[in-house]
Amino acid sequence: MSIPFNVLILGSGSAIPKKNKNHTAQLATFNGKHFLFDCGECTQIQLKKFGSSFQKIDAIFITHMHGDHYLGLPGLIFSMNLLGRQKKLKIIGPAGIKILLDFSFDQAQSRSAFPIEYIETNETEKQVVFEDEQVTIVSFQLKHKIPTTGYLMTVGRKKRKLLKEKLEKYNVPKQLRAGIADGRDFVLEGGKVIENSELTSDPERLRKFAFCTDTAYLEHIAKDIEGVDLMYHESTFLEADKKLAKEKRHSTAGQAAQIAKLSSAGKLLIGHFSNKYDSDSEFLSEARAIFSNTEIAKEGKVYEI
Repeated sequence: MSIPFNVLILGSGSAIPKKNKNHTAQLATFNGKHFLFDCGECTQIQLKKFGSSFQKIDAIFITHMHGDHYLGLPGLIFSMNLLGRQKKLKIIGPAGIKILLDFSFDQAQSRSAFPIEYIETNETEKQVVFEDEQVTIVSFQLKHKIPTTGYLMTVGRKKRKLLKEKLEKYNVPKQLRAGIADGRDFVLEGGKVIENSELTSDPERLRKFAFCTDTAYLEHIAKDIEGVDLMYHESTFLEADKKLAKEKRHSTAGQAAQIAKLSSAGKLLIGHFSNKYDSDSEFLSEARAIFSNTEIAKEGKVYEI
């Protein structure tokens, strides 16, 4: 049975929030670990509203230094501090993130009671920014008015699954089992080779979540996120305002759908709609005309991958 892999939408609005649309923030959870993508204003309120603990967050990934994507971060960190957090927190994003938080603590004549590790994203090339045995998160370049990165989160056991009964049958020493999980064969004392396929089974299919905001239309990112199961892609404008989208370095709903189609995505979530539009329905219709499995990112909804 697969380990649950979920994404909770905390905020889906654009630069100016609405009553039912907060600034951008999404929480991905897998195997007991919690990863926050962007942290707009009211993120900590949304976390409480939807029953997610501040203290369980293991890492925070910031795409860029526009306020609607990071202004909730100082408040969230201060709340973690007040609640007595001790667990280390990783913060991944532009260099400005550390400057912002250092300044905030300095002005408050305070300090973080828990360790914070900062990892600066590379704005020109892909970079592994988080990795453990079952989770890999890679940043990749987007195109916006300031340096911006997207993130691809891949989860699942990377090594082959050992078959206990086969290991016992051939009396495989414990010290050799890690190598077998990596794909090696086993050689008996008499020289007979027991092929790896007899000792192991294939690992589960890796599952992927891509977070793409804010960006102009970039066709080549489809290769960076190819085969993604769930993709969030900003859709600030409609195709009727394609020229404006290019000028502002944002995407249309149709362009987001095109990226989903090119990357062979499983599902597309769209959001970050400009406040110049009164209704969300046109965004959904425009995207579904190109990529049928599209939904509007709904705050409070959990998407399973």
